[in-house]
Parts: sequence; structure tokens; C-alpha cells
Amino acid sequence: MTRLLRYLVPLMLLIGGCQPLPKLGLEDALAPADSRPVIVYTPAALTSEWLLILDQQLKLTPEQASEGIRTSEPPVNDTQRFKQLLFRQQLQQRGGWVVARDRLRELLENYRGHEVEPLLSMLLAHNQALINRDQREQRLNQQLSDLIEAYETVIRRYDESIAETEQLNAKIEALTNLERQLNIRRSKDATNGPAATASQPVASPSQPPKELPTRKDAP
Repeated sequence: MTRLLRYLVPLMLLIGGCQPLPKLGLEDALAPADSRPVIVYTPAALTSEWLLILDQQLKLTPEQASEGIRTSEPPVNDTQRFKQLLFRQQLQQRGGWVVARDRLRELLENYRGHEVEPLLSMLLAHNQALINRDQREQRLNQQLSDLIEAYETVIRRYDESIAETEQLNAKIEALTNLERQLNIRRSKDATNGPAATASQPVASPSQPPKELPTRKDAP
């Protein structure tokens, strides 16, 4: 959009039949608001002046725009207000665009039906579009952040589920081994128990015990 504005500035000068004023340099764009004399412009001259200011301001980096805001004096006329709102626009961040948009609305109220109105309307639409784009980007970034968080939650729960499953399998395996050992022990007891009992002699109750022979003493 900013690149489009750079092409529209000379085109509007040509269509409007404005006589361009001497081109302002970068130092002029950054100069304090009260460093130049206040001039009363005709409608065509005012539009030409503002277009030239716009052409220079669009070349400013955010750092240069910030410096321009810092060194500017309070504006005393609409041309200076126009220049300062363009500093805000060139900050390339939402807060600056909002300020520029609001000040453009104020200027539009003062220039309804003026030749400069189309320029102000175009810049107002430009800053509003930048604000809308920033809102969309923030919304998309938030949605992306939510998706990433949800994905990480699913992965974390999956890992926890895997760990719980491994712990459960370990417990089942331990119980299975214990049951196997108990079955082996029972099997051994069942096999060895009757044989050990049969090997031990048991006295029959129907047969009286044998009496030992008594020794007879000699007469």
C-alpha cells in the first residue's frame, strides 16, 4: 500500500494540474514544524504542498519518523498537523496508524468539499487498511498460538498415556510372573507330597508288637 501511494502522489499532481513547489529534501521532512514560515495557500497550492510532504514522508524509516516526532514542536496550522500525522503513519506500528487515522478524520471534517479532500480520504483508507491488516495478523497469530498449544497438550497427554500404559504392563507382567511361580510351587508340592508319605513305615494296628525274648538265669 505504501508503494502504491508513492506512485499516486505524482499522478495526483499531474491530474490536478498543480504546479509543484520546490522539492523538499529529507532534512526538510525532519525539520521542526515551526522552522518554515506559515504560508496561506490557495486550494491547488495547498494540495500540491501536502502531496510533496507526503512524497517525502513516505521515504522515512520508522527510526527517522520517531526522531521527527521527538524534535517536532506543537503544530500551529493544518499543514504542520498533516506532516506530524504522517510521522505517526511511518512508525509502521498499530498505535501510530490509529493516531494518524484519527487526525485524518479531524482534518477531513475541516476540508469537506476542498480539493485536498480526496488526498485525506485516501490516506484515511490507507491507515485504516493497515490497522485492519494488523488486527487480522494478530487474530491469525492468536489462532496459530492456540493450535500449537492444543497440539502440545495432545502430545503431552499422549506421552502421559504411554507412560501409564507401560507402568500398567509392568504391573501385569509382575503379577503374571508371581502367579507362574506360585503354580510351579503348587505343582512341585503335589508331585513330592505322596512319595514322601509312602516311604515312611507305619505300624499296622492289627498286628501286636513282637515281644523281645527274655533271658533266663542259670539255676
